[in-house]
Amino acid sequence: MSYLEWNNRLAKYFFNEEMAGREVLLYVDKKTINTVGEGLGDVDSFLQHVKNGPPWVTRQGLCQKALQAYEGRRERGLDYPPYIAYLALFVLAGDTEGEFSPHAYYPRLRSLLGDVVETGQLPSFNRMIELWDDLEKWSKEDKNEELGRFTARVRGNWIHIGLPLSQMLLSHDEREKLYVIFNQAELDPTDIPAVDTIKRKMLYYGNQGHLLEKRTLKLLEANDSENMVLKNALLEFVLDELAEWDGTVPEIQHEDKEFPKEAKTGLRICLNIDNVSNRVKSYLRFKTNKSIPDTGLNFQGSDYSGILTCFETNANWSSPLKDQAASQRLDASSIDWLRGFYMKDPENNWHTKLKGSSVRLFVSGKREVLPDWIESHHLERKCEFMIAAHSSMIETVRNWGSEFCEKFQDKFYNGLPAGWILFYGKNATKSCDGVEVLALSDLLRMRLQGGIKTGRGNTYLKFGLPFVSLENISGNEKIKINGVEIKRDDENVLRWELRGEYPLYEPLQIQVFTDSSESFQTRIIKIEAPRIQSEFDDIPCRGPGGNVVDAKVSVCYVIGAKVTGIDKRETNVFSTALPTHLSSRIIFIGSRPGEIRDWPTEDLPDEWQPVWAIVKDTHKRWDIYFCGSPEHLDDKHVPGSPLADRRTVKRWKEAVWVNRKINQPPALPHLSSIWKKYKEAVKNA
Repeated sequence: MSYLEWNNRLAKYFFNEEMAGREVLLYVDKKTINTVGEGLGDVDSFLQHVKNGPPWVTRQGLCQKALQAYEGRRERGLDYPPYIAYLALFVLAGDTEGEFSPHAYYPRLRSLLGDVVETGQLPSFNRMIELWDDLEKWSKEDKNEELGRFTARVRGNWIHIGLPLSQMLLSHDEREKLYVIFNQAELDPTDIPAVDTIKRKMLYYGNQGHLLEKRTLKLLEANDSENMVLKNALLEFVLDELAEWDGTVPEIQHEDKEFPKEAKTGLRICLNIDNVSNRVKSYLRFKTNKSIPDTGLNFQGSDYSGILTCFETNANWSSPLKDQAASQRLDASSIDWLRGFYMKDPENNWHTKLKGSSVRLFVSGKREVLPDWIESHHLERKCEFMIAAHSSMIETVRNWGSEFCEKFQDKFYNGLPAGWILFYGKNATKSCDGVEVLALSDLLRMRLQGGIKTGRGNTYLKFGLPFVSLENISGNEKIKINGVEIKRDDENVLRWELRGEYPLYEPLQIQVFTDSSESFQTRIIKIEAPRIQSEFDDIPCRGPGGNVVDAKVSVCYVIGAKVTGIDKRETNVFSTALPTHLSSRIIFIGSRPGEIRDWPTEDLPDEWQPVWAIVKDTHKRWDIYFCGSPEHLDDKHVPGSPLADRRTVKRWKEAVWVNRKINQPPALPHLSSIWKKYKEAVKNA
């Protein structure tokens, strides 16, 4: 192989579509080189071609050749940066064995190159940082993270050798086995615990099953300042991998053990508190990074005699679990919170579990655009929370809350399981020793949540921007978009919305600042306007069953937005899914006065068909969207007779008639005329 063949093979090995949106580690050892060069070259071949460099280099010296490979790389029109092979060699040096002191990097590098005469740093090695920084820019800005996201990290105080050494956080095999650790530790990717909890579980399960290498376990145990930066980088990397995990354990084999493919989710208890009646109603739901089947899930098991059903609602949350026979929510107070609760959908191979615990933490659902209080497995600073404590832990929790919370009160509500009591707290300042869910973390993390991506990279549609979420804040953090600070809508909710007009098709820099003037964390995204694709040559054709078919042979197929072989006049072209993606609050109304649901405070209706979605845009503007069936579009269609419930009829009238001046009617004339009929019908209702 030539140098460029080695370079491109290495680039494809690390940067590919499977890594889209995920962090790339340039972990290189001899096994990596032999895998990449299988059949065509080994480590010696790789070293020789890197020493020679690409065909256009003329300078002497390894680092000078690397710089010449980097300079003008955009003008060459290459698929990949032509210096990746040099960076791979620098990482490989850190894995070189021999009689070296633990921190001796340059002797390892020279030994790998066969240079036993010279000592110390290679000439121009201090300029290799330019290549690492350019690789980060290429992955994030040029490729929009569609092939992976590379971050140039520095290990400790060694700015130059720290860059290659920091790429050895985890080997490829260790990274694959992280999912086994997550599964065995029963970690929920949608509700990540404190970083100290993650560290303990990584050490325990990584050591118990020999899933992590000794050097990784040693780094996790390190407390010295030299290794602390890299240790935190490793934990951040693990947290990011956990956050992206869909709960599925890949089919892998390790030490004669098979781990079958299955999807697991963690149930959360939710509390609906009625301060007037002094009563709590509790129910179960879960959040998942994996798409819930369109037909829903049907859970069963020995912990419950019936079948519990659910569907997907907003932002990957399930609807509250309902008893299929009774068609009503499962009362969570009827199950054992101390022991836990387990169910399985055998048809879809989904597992869901409520972990048993003597202390349960609840946070406001506003952060997830949901009503009520939602169970969480980690405590945040600068926020309100509720705690349900079993009798065995009441004094421990009460003593902690009284001493280490700005506000802490007993709450006496009916509706909790026997032996449990509820507390209200605000702004915890210290962890509660021995209680995992009441552990505070010092590792500040920024996450982008929600939004509509155009692919698996970092590009979002203009109308579907993500929001910024910070975990483990101290209270003095600031979020800036291209240098301009944005504010939170609610100081009690750790959520920053991206609003306003941002430039399209250009890198948008989202930065977190603490007390210092330097950015603590940075993410880069791009925004683009929606467009309809006109050419579908590279898109597969799919038949009625969703299988890929040959367009030249098949009569009926869909390709992109183009449907062929179907009589559209005989096909219901209206989506059965309600447009809950349009806003955080939507009022759905049916064809009869009184048919109304204020979502998400109220569940979506099962017994009647919504015709209109009244979508909240701002406090003084609501947009009207049609979401009914074809019969509701008939010229002869008029609203039906009012329901007997005067209260709901009054709410329907307020939504349609009283608010008519702030309601923006549909733009299409036909829809607008039907909407007028609804306003006329409700005048005298």
